[in-house]
Amino acid sequence: MHVQLRNGLHFCKCAERFIFLDVHTDRYFALSGQVDLAFRAWIAGEVSTEEPSEHLNILIRTGLLVPAPGEAKIGEGSSLEPAKRDFYARVVGRVGVTGAKAFLLRYRARRNMRTQSFRAVLRDVSDRKAALTSITNDAVGEISLACKAFGSTSWVFRARDQCVPESIAFHRLCLDRGVPATLFIGVKVNPFAAHCWVQHGDVVINDRMERIRQFTPILEI
Repeated sequence: MHVQLRNGLHFCKCAERFIFLDVHTDRYFALSGQVDLAFRAWIAGEVSTEEPSEHLNILIRTGLLVPAPGEAKIGEGSSLEPAKRDFYARVVGRVGVTGAKAFLLRYRARRNMRTQSFRAVLRDVSDRKAALTSITNDAVGEISLACKAFGSTSWVFRARDQCVPESIAFHRLCLDRGVPATLFIGVKVNPFAAHCWVQHGDVVINDRMERIRQFTPILEI
């Protein structure tokens, strides 16, 4: 029997603990006891799918693993590392219609977080990035313009505790400007917290390294 991580589950190893994000239920959780031991054994390749085992039974019974067609798949956490450096914006001119677009995207992102499931919101982010066909030759200039456009509308929007809709809106604006940016969600423990930010390559573009280095990526789009 071949198995794989259930669709919608993402995980990372943070401070020696496996933390999960279930996109379908918008829930974070950690494993404990026998389930944690079983998952560690599976990740290490110590669980055979050819013969029934207690570890495999536990992981299937708890819904972490599901039967899969083809060869067995070992789940993977986020493949990209957090950003290595901050973005320093270039001086740009007036934001014009880009400022209005930033306002609209920030409003829509907040509305969508209230009216749609987390799964639907992230699927829209993924679909829009996949649809990007025209990539700018001046990413620094376009990101600088996006930063200035967001700054011009900050007096309207309270950004505190709004990292997800803020980052989704900024990510969308970057895509609209031809920048293939990446949306990240990361977690930390002791105490637990989650955070969302946007990168272009290894550069964080809507936050600062001082903050995001506290978090381990669990999901990237």
